[in-house]
Amino acid sequence: MAKWLHGEVDGPPKCRRVEQPNKLTAFHEALKQALKADARRPKHERRTAKALYAQIKAAGYDGGYTRVTDFVRAWHQGEGQGAVVNAFVPLAFELGEAYQFDWSEEGLVVGGIYYRVQVKRASPPGATGRV
Repeated sequence: MAKWLHGEVDGPPKCRRVEQPNKLTAFHEALKQALKADARRPKHERRTAKALYAQIKAAGYDGGYTRVTDFVRAWHQGEGQGAVVNAFVPLAFELGEAYQFDWSEEGLVVGGIYYRVQVKRASPPGATGRV
């Protein structure tokens, strides 16, 4: 600090924090494994941070809930980005197995009165769109 006050150092002093083990450190691997497993599940089947907290609490964790939420958030922003892989599966159907419906809303004048009409057209997949 004295060097900084006397002008011998460029810029403000820098704090170097060293990662200290805490109560959650022993449960990092269990949480990572649970988060990786959940990443492959549909969203409605994934465990919340509250459920993960209850799970590790049953395993002996006696720390706070916010430590768990901070860990989960950091995992999603870091390792969790590559854990979920979206895939596109093209659908292929035999003729007559499936149909696609196109909707439109049209305006018609009948006898001088304007009507709004909803039109539905069914076509098999892969159709050219010609009527």
